[in-house]
Order: sequence, then C-alpha cells, then structure tokens
Amino acid sequence: MTARADAIRQSAVPNSIWEGLYDSFAQAGGDAAFESATWLDQIASASRTATAHSGSGYILSIVAAVLANRTGTAPLRVLDFGGGLGPTYFALMEHLGQTARIDFHVVENAAVCRRAREVLPSDSRLTFRETLPAADEHFDIVHAGSSIQYVDDWRGLLGHLRAFGSEAMIFADLPAGKIPATTATLQHYYGSRIPCWLFRLDEFCAAATRDGYVLTYQAPFRRPYFGRNIPPPMSALPAAYRLNDFQQLMFVRGARL
Repeated sequence: MTARADAIRQSAVPNSIWEGLYDSFAQAGGDAAFESATWLDQIASASRTATAHSGSGYILSIVAAVLANRTGTAPLRVLDFGGGLGPTYFALMEHLGQTARIDFHVVENAAVCRRAREVLPSDSRLTFRETLPAADEHFDIVHAGSSIQYVDDWRGLLGHLRAFGSEAMIFADLPAGKIPATTATLQHYYGSRIPCWLFRLDEFCAAATRDGYVLTYQAPFRRPYFGRNIPPPMSALPAAYRLNDFQQLMFVRGARL
C-alpha cells in the first residue's frame, strides 16, 4: 500500500463515534435505529458467519461448558438479551457440539424476531422472543452482549435479569470504566444517532451485585473499529469520559462458579 493510500485509509476512520453527555435518553434524543433496514442488514451479515462471536473474547461458551455438566438430563437454559439473529447461539453450538442439550432464548425487538423467522432454519433449541420472559422463569445463564447500554431503564432491566435466578449473568462489550458518573451519550451508526449509556464501573457493579450476586470475573473487552485494533473512538467526549476498553463482567449467584 502506498503512503498516500494509507493516509486516505487512516483519515477515513472517524475520530469519534460518540458525542455529547446527557442526564437521560430523553435529553439526548437520537434515533430509533434498531428496527431500521440498515440495522437488520448489518446483523444479518454477522449471522451468516457461525463464528461471528466465537473469536471475539466472549466467555459464554466456557461458562456454558462448565454449567452444562451440572444440569443432568435437562437442557442448559440460556437467555441472550439483544442477541440479534443468534450468532452467539451458533458459536456456542460450535464449541459444545451439535448434540449439546441447549434451550437458547434470544430477546429482541419485533423487527429482528420477524427477520430471524424468515431467514433462519427451524431449530427447536433456538427461540426468539419479543419481550422478556416472566421474572419467575428460570435460566441457567443470562447473557447480554453490547445491549444493556441501549436500554433507557437499565437498572430496571438488571432487576428483571437478576430475578431469573441464573447461576451466571454475563455482560460483554459493556461501555464501563472509571469515569466521573454514569451518563447518556449519542453513538453514531450509519447516519443514525443512538442514545446509549456510558457506565461508571463501580455504579454498574453495585446495581448488579444484589439478590446474592457477586462479581467473579472482569476483563477488558476490545473489538475492532473500522477494521482496526484501536480503542473506542471517543475524542469528541471530555477526556475524563473516554474509555480505552469496554468490559466483560460475570456475576455469579452465591459465587458457585
């Protein structure tokens, strides 16, 4: 690649895809991008690769392998909040084997669930749900990858997820760190501006470690931006709110894992 071509490629990477600090989603405004044709096309593209999430640092497959040995003849029940068209399920099956006993539930919006039913082959182990199950329904694992930050009432959602009584709750690709306060911001995505949260890490952990849950795993989570291994592009935010990495956290009920 010539120096000029490399310079063009470098300049094509935005300095920031997050901008503004707000007290709430209502104050931030933004767009409802998650039912747009662009969003549906993007997640459809990702789902065509069964290993879309298998090499990106997700720990779900490891945790599932451990817990699958404890369920006896019953299938391992997994809830994946905001799981798109199921790439995490397909990666999990790749790790555990196609004969694994799994009951995998993806919670998504109506447009994503409709697309899933149109394009995915029928699989009795994979269910798409447009609403959260009732709080008294039990799941062995709750997983939320790059999703809870887009929920306005994230504390209420955490309470609902804890109520499932799962042995493990995993939050991956979570924008959290040692920032002054949990704050709303706007994330640019293919012409849309999506309201999302940046979490003060200790505040998120305090909200999650209730009802017997304790934090047992924490590690930086980095995924590529614009095909490059770079920190999240956040130069438009004040320096105190920029994150070098997102996080992957696991909370275990009674610290049994």
